[in-house]
Amino acid sequence: RGNNNSVPAVIDSAMPGDVVIHNHPSGNLTPSEHDIHMASVFGDQGIGFYIVDNAASRVYVVVEPFSEREVEPLETDKLREFLLPGGGIARLMGEKFELRDEQLAMLETVAAAFNESRISLIEAGTGTGKTLSYLIPAVAWSLRNGERVVISTNTINLQEQLIEKDIPLVHEAFGGEFNYSLVKGMGNYLCLLRTETVNEGLFEIADDDEVGTITDILEWAKVTDDGSLSDLSFTPPDDVWDKVSAESDSCLRARCPYYSRCFFYKSRREIASSQLLVVNHHLLFSDLSIKGASEKSDAGILPPFKRVVFDEAHHITDAATSHFGMRATKYGIIRVLRRMKRKG
Repeated sequence: RGNNNSVPAVIDSAMPGDVVIHNHPSGNLTPSEHDIHMASVFGDQGIGFYIVDNAASRVYVVVEPFSEREVEPLETDKLREFLLPGGGIARLMGEKFELRDEQLAMLETVAAAFNESRISLIEAGTGTGKTLSYLIPAVAWSLRNGERVVISTNTINLQEQLIEKDIPLVHEAFGGEFNYSLVKGMGNYLCLLRTETVNEGLFEIADDDEVGTITDILEWAKVTDDGSLSDLSFTPPDDVWDKVSAESDSCLRARCPYYSRCFFYKSRREIASSQLLVVNHHLLFSDLSIKGASEKSDAGILPPFKRVVFDEAHHITDAATSHFGMRATKYGIIRVLRRMKRKG
């Protein structure tokens, strides 16, 4: 219920596929600016928005509801062909290709987990070729069902192996039909606005080594396409990089004069168009923590996703605990007890 001018819109209980119906007593079903705004909010969550007259005899569909598409299961036999002699991977690897029964068995298990929407715990020994065993079903699932898949790892070495070796191999085997991205945190990117500020105050820095490092970063900033720390030919001290790196608290976002050239938001646009994302465990659980606190799938670091593959999964407990756990210390307990004692 509302007043003569407005009514509340309670959206927490609405689900994708639902429809919000709003009536215009005047009979003029043309949506107002407020209607358009609310339709956009609902539409982002897959919820439709209709305007009707008082008699509900006419309807103006502002946004259609999103209907869940029917899942297309993976055809395991066709996926196996990638890893058989004469298959897509074998042709690309040439003499380096080796038929591995364990690799085929793992691929079948991963494909079954995707098809049945269940959790699968897999332990694969050294030399199994596990990355191809999960990448092939993951890519196939994304292409068949339009769902983004996240690959989460613990180490930089494995991320580099995936991005520089394994995923490009699978990408070529699938005919280049999908996009993939390595997701990095905001602090890994150079901020052009902060770089400009540092450049203007460079003469005030007394430390010659720091001046030299910042000067090198400023020169690199003119030529880099990536703008991320890993693109630098050297590793600057943390306190120097902190002066020029992007940070959420000071970011002006769309109001920044460098927004159209921003390295961080350029990466986010690439991520939004990618079917396969590679992240580390801590970034993934940070994203889940933010989404859980806001209760919105469009919040957080990563775009919406439904499927995740954990590689190096024995490390996820540490990452999950750091974001979802609570810590009790001796000092904290004593402080609470003293407070209780004072209150009697």
